[in-house]
Amino acid sequence: MSKGILDSAQRLLRNFSESQLAGLLKAKRLEVKRDEVRTEIEKLTALVRRKTSQLSALEKGIRRSLSGRPSRRGRGVKGGAGTLIDALMKALARQSKPLRLTEIAKAVQSGGYKTTSAFGNFRTSVAHALRRMRDRLVRRGEGYILKPGAKAENP
Repeated sequence: MSKGILDSAQRLLRNFSESQLAGLLKAKRLEVKRDEVRTEIEKLTALVRRKTSQLSALEKGIRRSLSGRPSRRGRGVKGGAGTLIDALMKALARQSKPLRLTEIAKAVQSGGYKTTSAFGNFRTSVAHALRRMRDRLVRRGEGYILKPGAKAENP
């Protein structure tokens, strides 16, 4: 059966001139090239869509920051009870002796600061906040205490 197909193909090709065969070959190459270009265009279109989406999100963030609304960072706890640094200042103002990191974290939570973090993660957040408060703290031994001049707004 395939021998019959080959014979038919050979007879058909004998009927074509060299210039016609060259034209067919050129058309086939162009078709392959067109498919490659189409695939590349589809990839680039998808990339442009992704980048446009990222740019839109960035633009939205810039507009939000320029609108005067506070960012999510530093908003404080649920219910507007204040920031972690405010809660730390209040908790340290109530203490007369230096407190260790874990004791400070517990004092902040017992003072009404609400968080959804696990205690270990919250303790890390407290440590970062304490680093930002270096100018208001004194380190005594292994604990922290407020500097004599530093006061909490509403202890």
